[in-house]
Amino acid sequence: MKEKATGLKALFTKELVAISHDYTMLLISIFMFELGSGMYFPSASAILAESVPVTWVGTAMGIYGLMEDVGWMIGHAAGGLLLNYWSIRSPFVFGAIVSFLAVPLFLWGRRLILNIARAQQTAQDGMTGSDLGPQVGID
Repeated sequence: MKEKATGLKALFTKELVAISHDYTMLLISIFMFELGSGMYFPSASAILAESVPVTWVGTAMGIYGLMEDVGWMIGHAAGGLLLNYWSIRSPFVFGAIVSFLAVPLFLWGRRLILNIARAQQTAQDGMTGSDLGPQVGID
């Protein structure tokens, strides 16, 4: 449960940045956001490694790293465009909205990966003949 609370801290501090009215509140909000991110990202890798089947850990970590880097790339470009065409708060508001929308997508992806892993395990069990019972009299 602690890891969920850490993720929520990082998620909700974007809203604090977006509603900051003065420089001090902005600095406190950014500090809280970075503190939450510093707690979230290392623990996310450990949680991911424990939440997928052992045979999928490498794939899951690779996808996580790729999506994290793609997210940084797209996020910085989108943030610059939002800042250029709207207000200074618009990148933070947009980031908060995307964060809220990402939760159902994450849950769907996790369920999809687990279903694929279960199907592969079932197929492997079927190919080994483990469901046929003991093999008696075979040399």
